[in-house]
Amino acid sequence: MDWRQEGSKIQQIARGQVVVGEPMASHTSFRIGGPADIFFEPAGIPDLCTVLQYARSIRMPVFVLGNGTNLLVADSGIEGLVVHMHEGLDEIRIGDLRIHSGAAVKIGKLLRVVVDRGLEGLEFLAAVPGTVGGAVFMNAGTYLGSVSDSLVEAEILDENSRFRRLARGEIPFRYRHSGLGEGWIVLGATFQLRQGDPSAVRQKVLDMFAKRRKEQPLSIPNAGSIFKNPPGHSAWRCVEAAGGRGLQMGNVRVSERHSNFIVNKGDGKAADVLGLIRRIQQLVGDKLGIQLEPEIRIVGRWDPDGNPNRVADLGI
Repeated sequence: MDWRQEGSKIQQIARGQVVVGEPMASHTSFRIGGPADIFFEPAGIPDLCTVLQYARSIRMPVFVLGNGTNLLVADSGIEGLVVHMHEGLDEIRIGDLRIHSGAAVKIGKLLRVVVDRGLEGLEFLAAVPGTVGGAVFMNAGTYLGSVSDSLVEAEILDENSRFRRLARGEIPFRYRHSGLGEGWIVLGATFQLRQGDPSAVRQKVLDMFAKRRKEQPLSIPNAGSIFKNPPGHSAWRCVEAAGGRGLQMGNVRVSERHSNFIVNKGDGKAADVLGLIRRIQQLVGDKLGIQLEPEIRIVGRWDPDGNPNRVADLGI
């Protein structure tokens, strides 16, 4: 269905910016992705709720975009409404050893605040790009920890646009996912931290950044780690052992620097990234007997006719 005609209606009922046919390549770290039918940046939470309720009333698909990391968007774009959260969700508040962050706060900004105060508990995020909202939704982390380790509570809108405040124990976190439903939107999060030595905390974060710069292809467009670590294994080691390092399709390539990264060498296509993911899964499955599961989110219209398919339908 062509939802673009609904753009004018959204402009009438809510404040914010509405763009029809906005290229998603401009909003993803991969620099890959076709147009969104409607791209909406709400002026505030009331405007967001108004548009979500309208979209639900006409059964329009909705996708919530954070900083565009950890994301692969189809060349044919995204059906329906893409909501880009920024204004009104970028506040940081500190009280004692707890810090509250809006969902649109970039992780780098959050780290600067906690490091300046010598607060421990979020250093592992130094190797994670994106926003706080995306980090909570995906339970982002590294070998040093995950968001769920420090989270106290999260503020969300559920699938009916109702505001809810969920304690850590009410969120069914698992490896690299919060368990929150696809229709749920993270508005903010509160973390429990520890008082540490400011110079030691700063050094730990700097060491993490240095390790990331050394090991990851940060200068070339990418979406971060492509695969989750299988139980008892490292994804990059699996790709390496199966001969995946340096594999290329079109203008996308498995990074020589880190074999769990796929890089866009220029004008890369989502179809080639997806093909490379499938090829690596096949190699690792055939040679090691291990099934790699994507860590990145794969969204949009994927068949030749531009119709949306679930990732499960793609054999991913």
